[in-house]
Amino acid sequence: IKAARLNDNIQLDIISYVPEHYAELVDSAPGVNIHEAKYSRAEIWDKFMQHADVLLLPTYVESFGMVALEALSFGMAIIATDIYALPEMVNKKNGALISPPIEIWKDYLAFGLHFRLNDIAEVVRSLDTEVFENNLADEICKLARSKEALFLARQASVTLFKERFISNAPTC
Repeated sequence: IKAARLNDNIQLDIISYVPEHYAELVDSAPGVNIHEAKYSRAEIWDKFMQHADVLLLPTYVESFGMVALEALSFGMAIIATDIYALPEMVNKKNGALISPPIEIWKDYLAFGLHFRLNDIAEVVRSLDTEVFENNLADEICKLARSKEALFLARQASVTLFKERFISNAPTC
């Protein structure tokens, strides 16, 4: 939301369950729209991803990150949280990784709050996320300010997908 306020050429479509008390904040931000997470994968592609340049995945709890892999295959730049398998799909060439304000994983090992996932919503509400939000906004604005940087990031996603995920695919 901060990035959309800083740069008027950003449109952000949030596909998620957003608590009511955050809806007012989103409503006050230009170019930001919330969509209930009720779409099939095909509908998400048709309505959103085929028209998008960048996937934002600022998650605190993630396992593999299938949506990031799909974004790679579609040639999208990616800005994501630096957790679990996401560094396999995001690098400085095709986007950015941002440190989360909490630790669930240490590389590929369960760590810290992973063992208290039932308490995660309460823990997240108590966090000071200002640094995380500022880092996320900075990375979004970097890509929004430079068509060349965005183009190169999207090309790097295609290359990474082909090299890491297609060339190693088993053949029959």
